Amino acid sequence: MAARNTQPVPRFPEAVAEGLDEAMIREVVYNFYAAAREDPVIGPVFRARVPDER
Repeated sequence: MAARNTQPVPRFPEAVAEGLDEAMIREVVYNFYAAAREDPVIGPVFRARVPDER
């Protein structure tokens, strides 16, 4: 059985060329959830459904 390549194939090479990578996406998502949890309108929904450790 051949070894499987664990590196994902970029679906959008131009995005990779611009510096968009998994680490950047993770940071954007983390910051979004952090801000959403603090928002007076949607914060209670996020705090009720998404635990802090996630």
